[in-house]
Amino acid sequence: MASIGTVLAINVVDAYLKSNLIVRDHTFYNVGVITYKGDFRIVSVGLFNHVFTIDKETAREIIKDKLSLN
Repeated sequence: MASIGTVLAINVVDAYLKSNLIVRDHTFYNVGVITYKGDFRIVSVGLFNHVFTIDKETAREIIKDKLSLN
């Protein structure tokens, strides 16, 4: 039963990211942005084959907030 819940949660987060994540490609870097509470929020930066993301706690806060609205 837990594995079904995990698959469901992954699918929900994946669907959210597919519809709300914007990746801006530039010559030497990329920036991943989502809208959160009406503002654009940078969630990742890619620079020379390295990707830097937001910390786990911030990601959890955004995901919980978005899931509670639905």
